[in-house]
Amino acid sequence: MVEFASVSTLINDIYDAALDARVWPQVLQRTLALLDASSAVLYSQDAGSQGSVECSVGTDPEFARRYVAHYMHLNPILAYEQSLAPGAVFAASDALPYEELCASAFFNEWARPQGYVDFVAVVLDKAASGLAEVLFNRDARQGLVDERARCTMR
Repeated sequence: MVEFASVSTLINDIYDAALDARVWPQVLQRTLALLDASSAVLYSQDAGSQGSVECSVGTDPEFARRYVAHYMHLNPILAYEQSLAPGAVFAASDALPYEELCASAFFNEWARPQGYVDFVAVVLDKAASGLAEVLFNRDARQGLVDERARCTMR
């Protein structure tokens, strides 16, 4: 399991980032190591499916722009994300069978070219007007999200 002191310190840093957005890149970078992930994105989307990347680490800015402009609308996991309550931790496999995700245009045109195979995320806030979440992508070396990553995210 993850070392308690590391998680405790990270939780304090998350509270600091909530008060000072300039701290988010460092917080996300430290969380990557705890979750064995390759990139992180803190983003929001409104009920009309317009999105905004608030902060990202390890993500190509052009792919982040393309996600908001086009691929968010093709994301087969989007409806599932919108059905979750704040605090819900989830992975791609919770939303649909992995084979179905891998067959989607979203995966083949957006996730696969970046080397992503899975992600673990948490819904941070949700309202009728939209939601905010933080998502940690895993690549082929890191493999699919496991129970350790889920537990750490919780």
